[in-house]
Amino acid sequence: MTRRAGRQPGRFRLRFGWHVAAWLALAVVIAVGSGVVLWQFLSPPDSAGRIELLKITLAVPAGIGAVVALVVASRKQHLSEAEHGRQEDAARREDTKLFNERFGRAADQLSADKPAARLAGVYAMAGLADDWQAGRQTCIDVLCAYLRMPYVAAAESEDGPPAGQAGYEERLVRNTIIRVITSRLRPGADVSWQGRNFDFKGAVFDGGSFDDAVFSGATNFDYAIFAGEEDRFINTEFSGGRVSFHGAKFPDGEAAFVGAKFTGAVVDFSFAEFSGGLTNFIAAKFLAGLVNFSMAKFTGGEVAFVGAEFSGAEVDFHGASFDGATVGFGHSLADGTRFSQGASFTAGTVDFDYAGFSGGKVDFVGADIRGGTVRLSTPGAYDAPPVFEENWHDDPPTGLHLPESPSAVNHGTSLDGT
Repeated sequence: MTRRAGRQPGRFRLRFGWHVAAWLALAVVIAVGSGVVLWQFLSPPDSAGRIELLKITLAVPAGIGAVVALVVASRKQHLSEAEHGRQEDAARREDTKLFNERFGRAADQLSADKPAARLAGVYAMAGLADDWQAGRQTCIDVLCAYLRMPYVAAAESEDGPPAGQAGYEERLVRNTIIRVITSRLRPGADVSWQGRNFDFKGAVFDGGSFDDAVFSGATNFDYAIFAGEEDRFINTEFSGGRVSFHGAKFPDGEAAFVGAKFTGAVVDFSFAEFSGGLTNFIAAKFLAGLVNFSMAKFTGGEVAFVGAEFSGAEVDFHGASFDGATVGFGHSLADGTRFSQGASFTAGTVDFDYAGFSGGKVDFVGADIRGGTVRLSTPGAYDAPPVFEENWHDDPPTGLHLPESPSAVNHGTSLDGT
């Protein structure tokens, strides 16, 4: 079979021109014919009548000519739009080609041996994500994938940063990625990456700040290790989608969620491990959504919810274990630092069903339970009950649900009975 040739624009225009000429010729024939017929059968005796007859005769081809003119104008518009569409398609293809070339160069830089080249690759990939909306998620995925690559944090290395200067330089590259991501997640960013997906599963964070970022897409910190001296989420907002810290580890150091806002997202800390150091939720706001600490382990160190606001969210500590850790919902930290107010529970529910309290201290002294619900009625273990206000002994707040056995509750005393 022979391949049928495509339609050629020049030949099409030629055929269209012949069609227009044919329509005009037909208009002339109709005009002459109608004029002869009208003159033959309706020839008026006076000059005025003849003039009217002539007007009628000329109106016929004029109408046909107007129709032809409309057809011609419509076809020109169609051809113009088609040409404009072809030009736009060509421009898009050229833009995509250029974007792909930039992507390849940035990816090559990220895989370079020299840290300066890798740093340049970070900025090149971030700049490409800003410019290339269709490929933005792909660029973000590459930056996240870099953070998921094997890495030994300085705190985990016996001799300081791994491989000396090289380890310090790699830490700089990784923290630069965190910085460029955070800058685009903050309100008022020139180009916003909010609503995009971020996959940090298994990444090792050796410091770095997500301060003031807004996570509103699917964000995955599953099994991530926050091993830096300070990993920060200060005033970070989790406002939509799902943010998961499932199985994440917070060892020695400080993970600061100071002033963080949970305003509608599902935030999952299930099976997370908090051991040593300070995990700081001071003045955090749990306003809506679900925050899940089920089966989390609090071993040693301190987790502080001092001044936190629970007013609408569901916070679930189902099956969590508090073993040797200090967990504070009151108005003071383990080092004696005192604040003007403890955590406030004005709505929503904080659920400790089947949680194990065996060692350490869980402190509610100074907490304000007015309208929310704190459920401690069915603990898994109660060897070291939480500490409450002394005046709660006979008249606990309405929202506080304790075990049925009064002897299991520690009322305003320390664990040694003083």
